[in-house]
Amino acid sequence: EYQRLHEQMAIYDFARTAVGDDSIEYNLPTAMYYREAEETIQQIIQDAHTAATSVGRRFMLIVVQAQAFPPGGLGIMFEGLSRA
Repeated sequence: EYQRLHEQMAIYDFARTAVGDDSIEYNLPTAMYYREAEETIQQIIQDAHTAATSVGRRFMLIVVQAQAFPPGGLGIMFEGLSRA
């Protein structure tokens, strides 16, 4: 069923990878997604809700909004994740 979730999340531009401050693209854990967008946090959580609801399983959402980035990066660091 994760494949269906991945497909639905991709429709709303949620990715299964993210680039760290080291400029390396990493695979995110199963059912964790990344989206960089200009929309409000409310719109982003609504999109995630719509995608997850379409799969027909129970789900939980956490959405984090970052508005200011530290010099030289996005403030994203990963450890223990495989490279994409």
